[in-house]
Amino acid sequence: MGKVTTKGVCVALTLAAVLAGACWLRFADIGAKPLHADESEQAFTLSRLVEGGGYRYDPREHHGPVLYYAAAAVMRLAGRNEFAAFTAETLRLTPAVFGVLLTLSFLLWWRRKDPASGAFGVGIALLLVAAGFAATSPVAVYYSRYFIQETPFVACFWLAVPLLWRACSNAVRRDLRGGGVLPPAVAGGVFFGLALALKETWVLMVAAGAAGGAAVAADEFLTRRRNARPFVKPAVGALRRMAKPAAVAAAAAAVTAVAFLSSFGANWQGVADSVLTYFGYAGKAAGGAGHDHPFGWYWDILFGSSVGAGRGSLFAPREIFALAGAALALALCALPKPGALSRQARRLAVFCVVCAATLFLLYSLIPYKTPWLMLGVLPPLWLAAGIGYGGLLRWFVLMARDEVAAVFRSARNPRGPASPSGWRLSAQLAAIALTAAGVAALLILQWKSASLLSRRFGSDERNPLAYVHTSDSVLNVARRVAQFDAAERELAAAGGGVSPLLVRSYSAEYWPLPWELRRWWRDGDPRTRVGFWRSPELDPSPALDAPVVITGSECDAAVRARLRGQYVCDPYALRPGVLINVYLRADLLRIVNGEAKREHRR
Repeated sequence: MGKVTTKGVCVALTLAAVLAGACWLRFADIGAKPLHADESEQAFTLSRLVEGGGYRYDPREHHGPVLYYAAAAVMRLAGRNEFAAFTAETLRLTPAVFGVLLTLSFLLWWRRKDPASGAFGVGIALLLVAAGFAATSPVAVYYSRYFIQETPFVACFWLAVPLLWRACSNAVRRDLRGGGVLPPAVAGGVFFGLALALKETWVLMVAAGAAGGAAVAADEFLTRRRNARPFVKPAVGALRRMAKPAAVAAAAAAVTAVAFLSSFGANWQGVADSVLTYFGYAGKAAGGAGHDHPFGWYWDILFGSSVGAGRGSLFAPREIFALAGAALALALCALPKPGALSRQARRLAVFCVVCAATLFLLYSLIPYKTPWLMLGVLPPLWLAAGIGYGGLLRWFVLMARDEVAAVFRSARNPRGPASPSGWRLSAQLAAIALTAAGVAALLILQWKSASLLSRRFGSDERNPLAYVHTSDSVLNVARRVAQFDAAERELAAAGGGVSPLLVRSYSAEYWPLPWELRRWWRDGDPRTRVGFWRSPELDPSPALDAPVVITGSECDAAVRARLRGQYVCDPYALRPGVLINVYLRADLLRIVNGEAKREHRR
């Protein structure tokens, strides 16, 4: 049993605090805001898998299958075995868990040996700072509470990178104590395969990682050249030794990706489609597909104090703190004496900054832009920030330690050199306290911003992360339909008739209404009580007499001309720029209002 040390207790307590914060920000009130249209469509795809209809990879939409298989396991464990029983909370549990794993992924960079030996990894203090930035990042928290592929994709990719780095580093140094070669190679390959089967943008992530690796190689070349040491022969030997773990990782990634893309052997066409899909996504990215934004749009979202008119600092994601930390890491790397950073930490800082900058530039150059794509840029930025802030703190600690050692030497040998001045030691201790307090303050500011943006303003259109998000008012549509369902049943019990459909909807933009009305909607089932059509011309019924009729603005005039009976119009905002009209049958509305008055009197 290992010896319990003060440092070990502090590390354990800090890690527990980071993990608790990450979980609270991601899981608290996770189902409060309405589902985004993308989330609701993906929930419907998931329902087919959960209800036994299987899964087939779609090369045009919805990306890869890993999210669906993981969420299906969660749904079955929760006993949600049909679409009508799904809840927003259980749906979003899967990305939230991956969000916590993304926070913990930084611990995989932990060193196993003394950093002076040049072995893999960096100090735990630096990694805990990076994990703190990941835990409280407003962007990471917000999209960990979204049922889309982005958070699982980024988590799997950045779980793979340190494992593959470890395997290759251990192979180059023939180090079998730092986790060996094959175990991290296999694990890294599996996570990379999951990333391949999650989202097609892994190509851009790999390109950015290659740029970071090239920067590290260039830095090593320049260092060896200054010290008159050979570069080519050691580099060739290193590449030769990395061939084995690289081959093992590639095989593990291929097996994992093919298993998911082929629906575990049920749809081998999915593997071919996963290659052909890049042609379609390349055209969509170049054309914008309705999501085209200017070059500086991402900068304004991540680092600007405001985004658009009326969006003040309250809605700033505050990722500028991570950017400042990354700049500090580069500054520490440029110091003539390493001091605060080990050789591996300096290499990792260079890799992360170049990787993040390259990926940010690639995404900015592509016309198609959505804010959740920026999540992939942030992990290397957080890691660089951890190295920067943690390295600065370590630098002050080392200087103070040397000062204290000099004081003790002077006390033991009064005839030796003069004792250092007390003011210098006091200044260094003050610098340590101010740096630690400053980092804590930055994390607290991020915490506050993450909590506001993901909870209180989760669907507010002023929130730059709530991209064309569903309006809160849509939640009232389902409540209205439930009231009218009860009213029609009451009318039927009194001898009245029942409409074939409870709700008729006519709009080209109708998601997430199928999610909100999932209690009554059964796709392809004659028992369904909700019908969806893109226009009233597609509905064969001669007249529209459902208790609730929903129309988009483009269909409104045609629908009103076919309504039979008296209706009251109730307008709603589906999302910014998309309005719907909800027509309520007048006789049922009187029953609903009467019930409401009786409830109010009670």
